[in-house]
Amino acid sequence: MAETYDIEPTIEHYGCMVDFYGRAGQLRKAYNFVVQMPVPPNAVIWRTLLGACSFLGDIEMAEQVNKRLSELDPDNCGDHVLLSSIYTFAGKWKDVAMVRRSMAEKDMKKIPGWSMIEIDKVMYSFVAGDKQNEITEEAYNKLSEIMLKLKVKGGYIPEVGSVLHDIEEEEKEDTVSKHSEKLAVAFGMARLCKGSTIRIVKNLRVCKDCHSFMKLISKVYGLEIVVTAVNVPSILIEELNDTVLCNRRSGPGTIKTIIERLSIGSPKRSKAAMKALRETIRGEQLC
Repeated sequence: MAETYDIEPTIEHYGCMVDFYGRAGQLRKAYNFVVQMPVPPNAVIWRTLLGACSFLGDIEMAEQVNKRLSELDPDNCGDHVLLSSIYTFAGKWKDVAMVRRSMAEKDMKKIPGWSMIEIDKVMYSFVAGDKQNEITEEAYNKLSEIMLKLKVKGGYIPEVGSVLHDIEEEEKEDTVSKHSEKLAVAFGMARLCKGSTIRIVKNLRVCKDCHSFMKLISKVYGLEIVVTAVNVPSILIEELNDTVLCNRRSGPGTIKTIIERLSIGSPKRSKAAMKALRETIRGEQLC
């Protein structure tokens, strides 16, 4: 790379290579690449490899990688959740409990997943399992109707592997059916004109079940659905999470409201971040 393009590789370039190996299913090559890097791998590099271990279900490699992460970033909640999900897929519930105990001892709290949709210049936010007002009730009613149609016409079967608890199968299905992006899509289908593109913004990655769910809705209902993670700097993610969760408790609010709340602490950073959020919600930066 340096000889051909006169570009010195940075840590980001090495991270891309690890991601490429992981997506290709070459975990051992990815691991060897990391340990042989000419620069010390940071937590992001190891975290990328842990994500690949999760996708491929390689517990042994995941445990090796987690040891490295524990040295670099021992208090990262996301790493613990990811390791817990790897154990969950393998049915290793004792190990799941061990990870959760570790999180409790360190007072770690998993960030709640939320999803937003803008309808008639009003932004509505949804959190998994929330039934606090008539807006969410409307979303649940529409979602029940959609679920039934997808099971009958699309052969929809809930993918419960992402549920991180040792509970009955029916309870797992109920849990995944209440994910925030499902509620947001259902609400959009209830409120938007027939055939309108549904655009959802969320703070976490879409799980396998929700991904399959969206594809089936698109097929059965003939709708275009776009779901994307919020495009703001990581330093603002926690602040944005708090704002959205606070905002939903008092009912739906506008984008302007959130911009004003975030601008109190750091106007310059918040303005740039929320401009990206606004563009994302309105589909101006979606691909």
